[in-house]
Amino acid sequence: PVDSKARSQQDLFKDAMRKIGLNELWLDVFSDGVARVPGTPLSPAAPASGPDILTEALTQTRGTGIAVYADLSLLLWGDAPPKAARDINIEGEDSRQAVSPMAPVVGDSLTALVRTLAATPGLAGFAWDDAAPDEDLGYTPEMRLTFLRTAHADPIDITPDLFARADTSLPEF
Repeated sequence: PVDSKARSQQDLFKDAMRKIGLNELWLDVFSDGVARVPGTPLSPAAPASGPDILTEALTQTRGTGIAVYADLSLLLWGDAPPKAARDINIEGEDSRQAVSPMAPVVGDSLTALVRTLAATPGLAGFAWDDAAPDEDLGYTPEMRLTFLRTAHADPIDITPDLFARADTSLPEF
């Protein structure tokens, strides 16, 4: 149960949102490698006491015209991501925060989390943050090979200026 002081703060928050015309609440349900929704592989081992933030937000916004979106920061998992998930650059250097989208633990865990969220009644949708590993072309060898097989070009050789002009239909490109 939520105490009366917390309840009045929630009411003030909802009223303030409506007063300035906000009709969406993007709720941080996954960031730094931690899901703030119980019952998923990425949830903390010791659940927080009281209702989870998503359930509480959906309860508090029901009937207000405020849509709740699950905000997920996908590939930045804090200072200590699981070793099996860490992004390794082409030189074999380990990233301290970013995880590889090609790592099975990343795909499996995030898929399970998204399935749980998608089955949540009242959730309006998703907001995806940090969906690219980095902006410095830090492709892992697996990602380079996948891209090469799909686009017939090594992503390291492509810049935004060159890709628009590249004719990837040429044989052996």
